Amino acid sequence: MTKSARGVTAGRWTAAVALTVVALGAAATLETGRVANAAAGSVQVARVAKVQRGTDAASYSIDYSYVFPGRDSVHIKNLGVVPARGSFHYISHERELQFRDTTSGEILRTVALDETVVAAGGTPASEIPREGEFPPEFRSFAWTSRSSFQERANLVLNKYFRYWPRESDERIHLATTFTPLHLRNPEVLGKVALLLSFPSQAGSRGFSFQVHSLVREGRTHSDYYLPTENTAILAAASQFVDQLVTELNTGGDR
Repeated sequence: MTKSARGVTAGRWTAAVALTVVALGAAATLETGRVANAAAGSVQVARVAKVQRGTDAASYSIDYSYVFPGRDSVHIKNLGVVPARGSFHYISHERELQFRDTTSGEILRTVALDETVVAAGGTPASEIPREGEFPPEFRSFAWTSRSSFQERANLVLNKYFRYWPRESDERIHLATTFTPLHLRNPEVLGKVALLLSFPSQAGSRGFSFQVHSLVREGRTHSDYYLPTENTAILAAASQFVDQLVTELNTGGDR
């Protein structure tokens, strides 16, 4: 960290404390506080709450909005390339948000994620299966909309789940919590978690995205859920995926 990098004037920031880190040979700014504003863009962190994902170290449920004027898109770590203005709500183990230029990879903004909510009675649990727990079988769907898949997925998935984004090998993976399935037999319970995978940057002709389903069966008198071959539960899970994909495609700018 250089002395010149520390020489950022306080007038460049609103309700934020500037620290500096060096990445890609250029100075990037790590800001603390709920709002970070500068010529390169503005980020509003609305909520950061600690959650527990299995036996992992604590993760965070985060809710934020951002705008980067004069740009069509930015790259957000673990979400890929998204519009230059938007908002997202998901679970992450990261302690900061990182925004990059989609062409050069230069860091535009790095914003610290400090807790804004402390849950009474301990950290709430969030059951998100690991990617290796999902079966290798998947269903494939076409995405030809000009809308951002990440924005549509954020809107639709948050109606039923909480989700965990991860970027690897130029692909984005969205793993969800479980959501209950609607079954005719009142004594049988079913639930499903999804893993959506797609390219981190869409081509001009769209792309295909994959949906893996992890389905579990339970009973009303028990807290335990087990893998299932129950045809009614599997059919309900498949119907749920059909419904979710329809919702993803509904409202997208085609």
